[in-house]
Amino acid sequence: MNEYEQYIFDLNGYLVIEDILTTDQVAALNEALDRNLPAQDERPAVGLNEGSVKLSGAHGRGIFGGCLDWPEPWCDPFRALMALPPALRYMVATIGDDLRFEGLTGITNTRGSEGQILHGGGVGHSPDLERVFSIASSRVVSATG
Repeated sequence: MNEYEQYIFDLNGYLVIEDILTTDQVAALNEALDRNLPAQDERPAVGLNEGSVKLSGAHGRGIFGGCLDWPEPWCDPFRALMALPPALRYMVATIGDDLRFEGLTGITNTRGSEGQILHGGGVGHSPDLERVFSIASSRVVSATG
């Protein structure tokens, strides 16, 4: 992590790393989701936008888990995220080499779903806050799926 990235991380509590996933990785993740997620009813918006008009939506987000246990090859893209080399260097730089995996919960956003404020974001540096790393690929699908 360079000095600028460390400064931004200390200031915001998170980093946005552009293009950390390749197009092929995103395609594999999306295909695994398409093949394994049950059709979800649109959940009602629950106010995760904290009153932001720009983050408002017609419905809420989807949440999924268990993807590490999906049959092969569908679990593989998610398992690869656990030690993704470009992300791992940031994790080691901020957490140290004694980091551990605690679980995986995914969020799906479809067209019209509300946005959400990041947990703990924008509160300045606080050693008491848990440092959480999320590797996310944003996916937008048509209203018909």
